Amino acid sequence: MGESNAAREELLEKIKGVATDVYTALGSGHHETVYEKAMMVGLRLEHLPYETQRKIPVNYRDHFVGELIPDLIIGKSPFRVIVELKADDKKSLALARQQLKTYMEALEIDCGLLINFFKLRDNGKAAPLVEEFVRGADGKATAAASD
Repeated sequence: MGESNAAREELLEKIKGVATDVYTALGSGHHETVYEKAMMVGLRLEHLPYETQRKIPVNYRDHFVGELIPDLIIGKSPFRVIVELKADDKKSLALARQQLKTYMEALEIDCGLLINFFKLRDNGKAAPLVEEFVRGADGKATAAASD
C-alpha cells in the first residue's frame, strides 16, 4: 500500500510541477484552451501519458442525453488523475468542482485536480491554485484535506 501511495503522490507532484511551469512561463490572462495545450506539451516533455477531451456518454432511462468531457486524464491504470483546468476567478469555481467530482465518479478514478490559472495564489506564490479531490470507499468524490 505504501508503494502505491508513493507512486500516486509522485504522479500528483509531477502534474502540479507541469502546471507550475506553465503558469511561470505564461502567467495569467489566457483562455483555458491555451493552458490546456501548454499542459499537454509539458506532460509530453515529462513522458506522462494522457488523454484529452475524452467523451463520456450520459444516459437517462437508457437514452443518450449528453456527454461529460474532462479536460485531461493523466497516467495509466491504476494511477490515473482527472484534471480540470480553469482560468476563472474563484467565485465561478463551484461548478468546476462539481464537474470534476462527477467525472471522477463516472470513470471510477480516485484522484482529481482542479487547476486554476486565473491569478497568483493568495500567498503571492507564482503558481496556479490547485485543489485536490479524492474518491472515497463509497465511490463519492470529495475535497482532499489541505496540507
